[in-house]
Amino acid sequence: MSKQRAKVFCLEGLWSSRLTDRRSARPLLETLERVGAIESLWASIPNEDALAAVLRSWAQRQYDRYSIGYLAFHGEPGFIILERRKVSLDELAELIGSRCRGKVIYFGACETLNIPGAQVEAFRRATGAKAVVGYTKQVDWLESGSFELLLLEALTSLRIDAAERWMLRRHGQFSTLLGLKFVRGRAPD
Repeated sequence: MSKQRAKVFCLEGLWSSRLTDRRSARPLLETLERVGAIESLWASIPNEDALAAVLRSWAQRQYDRYSIGYLAFHGEPGFIILERRKVSLDELAELIGSRCRGKVIYFGACETLNIPGAQVEAFRRATGAKAVVGYTKQVDWLESGSFELLLLEALTSLRIDAAERWMLRRHGQFSTLLGLKFVRGRAPD
């Protein structure tokens, strides 16, 4: 893999209402930063207002180089879950608008992409994203966390088509277990 430092913009929901729950995607990002694989920004997203505000920020010119949007939330088919409220991909597309031209949106969320490919493609087109990546199955926290180290490295250092091939070739069994799904535009990267 290339040593190019790519940038990840991570939006993370709350995993539990318990104050003792320390789960977070942040240590994964820090690990990748420490080995020189990425640079990242991380934001806690407790509710829909915060989601809208941070998505607007991501669209600002100063964050253009943050080409991977990592949405770490609870999920179910076609939705991410915030504070007991489901946000559909259609609603998310409205919040994002067409501001993700050339970017990758990665859903680190259970089952969010367990919907027909045409629906994911409609979301991709509405947001202008180069690709949408995520899971079609329920995923275990530790399994998905270790997988995401590999996936984020691939997404940030390879063209999207090469990242997909690399993940399926090198980590195909793991990709299948978690239900990894790539939906990308057909234009060359």
